[in-house]
This record gives sequence, C-alpha cells and structure tokens, in this order.
Amino acid sequence: MIFPPFIPLLNTFLCLGLALFIFLEDKRAFVDRIFSFVMIALAFKEFFVGLTMGTPLPSEMVYWGAWGLTAAALLPGSWFLFSLSFGRSNYQELAAKWKWFTLTSLMFPLLMAVLFRGSLLIPVLPEEGGAPVIRLGWSGYAFYLFYLLVSVVILMNLEETLRASTGNKRWQVKFMLLGIGGLFAVQIYTVSH
Repeated sequence: MIFPPFIPLLNTFLCLGLALFIFLEDKRAFVDRIFSFVMIALAFKEFFVGLTMGTPLPSEMVYWGAWGLTAAALLPGSWFLFSLSFGRSNYQELAAKWKWFTLTSLMFPLLMAVLFRGSLLIPVLPEEGGAPVIRLGWSGYAFYLFYLLVSVVILMNLEETLRASTGNKRWQVKFMLLGIGGLFAVQIYTVSH
C-alpha cells in the first residue's frame, strides 16, 4: 500500500507543533531542549519523505530522499542524548561516560549523508508500467546499519531508565518510555528490512 504524500506532511506539522509546545513548556531543561530538537529533525525528515513521495521522477526521488536521509542523520545522536538524559538526575555523568559513543552517533550519520551523498540512494529504472524504485547504495547501507545499532543502544538506555525508576517517578516515565520504545521497535523493524 502506498501512502499519500499528505501523511508525511501532516506528520511534519504535528512534530513541529509538539517541538514548539515542549520547548515553550520549559526552556531551561536539557531533556526538553533535546526532545524539541529531535522533533524538529523528525519534522524535516518527514517533510522530505513527503516530497519524495510526491514526485514521479526517479531522479527527483533520489534528490529528496537524500535530503530526507540528511535530516534523519540528526536523529540517532539526538535520540541517544535524549535516552541518556530522560528521567535521570545523573545525566551529566552518563553523558561523560558515553561521550565517544555520543560523538560517533552524532558525526557518523552526518558524514555518510553529506560526504557520500552520491551513493546513499540509487535509482532503479522501472519496468514497463511499473513504479520507480530506489535502492540503497553502500553509504545508505552503512547509514542504516549504524542507525540500527544506535537504536538498540537507545532502547537499552530507556530500559535502564525504567528499571532504575521507582514509585511515582516510574509511573510518570512509563508511558513516555513505552511510546518511544514502540517508535524504536518500529524503527528497528523497518531499518532491518
């Protein structure tokens, strides 16, 4: 089933609205600023996915798809920072402990998306009457393999956050962690295909 391009564009507006709401709620909290940044990056990714779906030409699909992967390159590192800081009082210690992984999760996807942009996506000529197809190039595979690895580490951090919380705090973070955990379970499933 092919989704119409208005669905990613609707997602764009919902992500931007959520980012604005969270940012205005508490501008000083580190976790809120990171979450707002994640939602803005997700909005850009969805915007470019909508543009990719809205064009019938394979060359334009590759162009907008590469921009979508460039926006998605901001997600692994920022989600990782969020997973370190959400629901934890010692997030500075954890950030110092994971500084090299954080730096790698911020830089590696951007390097793949910017330096090796030409080999992210490769158009495949459609058969007679078929829809255009785009496949991943070698840097696209590296990008998604790294995204898969970081997604698993993010889920491990979120599980640790839930396990470390007790009482009322556990009740407060449970639903947020279930939502984000569900999002990453879907990400792991789709990225692995």
